[in-house]
Amino acid sequence: MMEHRHGKRLFVRVPVKLKYTVSRTTQGIMRNISRGGMYVETLATPPTDSCLEVGMAMRTAAEPTLVWVPMFVVRSSATGIGLMMYKDIDGAADAALDRVLRCGRSAGPGGARGL
Repeated sequence: MMEHRHGKRLFVRVPVKLKYTVSRTTQGIMRNISRGGMYVETLATPPTDSCLEVGMAMRTAAEPTLVWVPMFVVRSSATGIGLMMYKDIDGAADAALDRVLRCGRSAGPGGARGL
């Protein structure tokens, strides 16, 4: 199993969408995030070592936009999945992650609820 954490973990509560096949999209709650990965509470069970995308709604001046971030499943449990970020992500995905990281809290559950 491949699992190592990069950066300080921040506690958040952010609704996300998970897309792990062309036709399979489900929902989850991002509970913590770091520059290297995140943990998402979900009933979905994508296989470990598989790829998926995490969709985060970002508020802009015009309208909310769903930004998709490519991730790699490093662990799966009955309550959620541990995800590792790809090194190469586009500018919109990087900006979305920065926004979540700015809103998170470094101690205790809670944190960002709306971006």
